[in-house]
Amino acid sequence: MDEVQTAVDDLAARLGRSVCVEEPGFRPLAVSAHYGVVDPARVASLLSRRTDPALIRHFAGARLDAAAGPVRIDGNPGLELLPRLVVPVRQHGWLLGHIWLIDAEPPVGAAELTEVQATAARLGQLLWRRRQVVDHAVAEESAMLLALLDPDLARRRGVLEQLLLRRELPADAAIVAVTAGVRGDRVDEAVRLLLADARQAMGPDAPMGAARDGRLVALAPVRVGDAAARRRWGSALRASAARSGAELGGIGLGSAVIGAQDVLGSLEHASYAARIADRLPERQGMAAWDDLGHLRMFASVPWDVHGVDLVHPGASRLLDGGRDSVAATLLTYLDHGGSAQSAAAALNIHRTTLYYRLGRARELLGTDVGEGEARLGVHAALVLARLAGLLS
Repeated sequence: MDEVQTAVDDLAARLGRSVCVEEPGFRPLAVSAHYGVVDPARVASLLSRRTDPALIRHFAGARLDAAAGPVRIDGNPGLELLPRLVVPVRQHGWLLGHIWLIDAEPPVGAAELTEVQATAARLGQLLWRRRQVVDHAVAEESAMLLALLDPDLARRRGVLEQLLLRRELPADAAIVAVTAGVRGDRVDEAVRLLLADARQAMGPDAPMGAARDGRLVALAPVRVGDAAARRRWGSALRASAARSGAELGGIGLGSAVIGAQDVLGSLEHASYAARIADRLPERQGMAAWDDLGHLRMFASVPWDVHGVDLVHPGASRLLDGGRDSVAATLLTYLDHGGSAQSAAAALNIHRTTLYYRLGRARELLGTDVGEGEARLGVHAALVLARLAGLLS
């Protein structure tokens, strides 16, 4: 059995109390068998394998991440929470986790606290050793991932074969490229911590990644055609970033590929999808190339006024100073399939105002946006203007 789980089970049996060990980000590492009193908050956390955000806010006042010794947290009847005793697990100055016990019926006594602190010291050694193993594996995979971006196809094939072998994946396993911007000054360190967390949380499905040019660049195993799994994977990466303290921009997922030949193409697609995720709030911080649809057409067009005019000559005239309302109205009108009623309702304006602005747009463009080819070109140009931040 895992040594961390054994230490937790032994402590729980000696105390006759349930014991839970969590990482600093509230992810469970080990949970003992049930002993003694339990409250609904504990049951809900164990069943869902997540801590309720209301509980996290309640615990925030205790400043657990800064605690050098045991912390007692008051109960909260409104949250169905009994008092807690929390003992930090540290090694070499690093906070590796917390031991959680219900501090009620009866409260934890001095002798019991000594037992808990002894176990915390033991867990610190075990978790530090585990962390070193994970960090070493992440460092090796990061170096290999950077080598996989080499333009030489033969070298890419050799490196990919090694990476898949390390994860015990078949040579024909499908992989997807992932990229995201990383904010802050210490990007390399942030990416290392993120990848280490993901490795512990996701096991063999975790990304094989590295920091490159201020970004996280990674590959992850996927099933071809399983778009939902890719979205879950992106969400898991976001959760690892939150736990490790990394601040990610938009996450982009490339197309699933098999073999080294198309890896660079998947990465290019992922980088573009990340730009879309950064620009469009409705994407909720993540976008996949396979789901971009018509937005793919702008991948090779410059995102500026010149690109807008390239898509539809003269469309940039709608973006000149003081004309935002005209351009935004026209875009909304086109987004709603040319329905004046729907567009006016979406913009919360009177239909007379809508028609006035559409008339101004026709004057500026010198064309009737109701015509098929012109309508298509103007619509695409305004979508690009929005992506480029030229139109709110």
